[in-house]
Amino acid sequence: MSLDDPPTRSASADGGGNRLPVLAGELFESASMLHFGVFRASVGATRTQMVAATMEMIPSVRLDETFSCLANGYRRRILLEVLHDPTDTLDRTVRELSGSGKHPQQLKSELYHIHLPKLDTAGYIRWNREAWAVERGPRFHEIEPMLRLLVEHADQLPSD
Repeated sequence: MSLDDPPTRSASADGGGNRLPVLAGELFESASMLHFGVFRASVGATRTQMVAATMEMIPSVRLDETFSCLANGYRRRILLEVLHDPTDTLDRTVRELSGSGKHPQQLKSELYHIHLPKLDTAGYIRWNREAWAVERGPRFHEIEPMLRLLVEHADQLPSD
């Protein structure tokens, strides 16, 4: 199958079909960045044409920042906690993450110096250092569709 073949709507992600256009359509529809009708109208379009049209509509710097924030398991965990509980104390999260083998103080230090500042700077969370708590930031709505997509398709994603 070449890039110029029309996309398929196969639910398989193991080579039996390409699920990327479907997931991309779901993401953009839920994010209100791109109406799913664009994909419906472009059924005859090639993948290359669809990707080019989609990439023209997405501010790539913001998308890169979103993927960068989601690239680490600790940051994903914090964002998913905030998704489910808009104001969260980090003590519970640290206790749960400590089961991964890291010493709680080492984990806290890593969160404090690397992961929380990155999410706070991106605007996805507001981090209260004194209270050791986080809440949804002013740009959380931009990453929320990606988080919901991860939750909804967790059974189709690789596990650790």
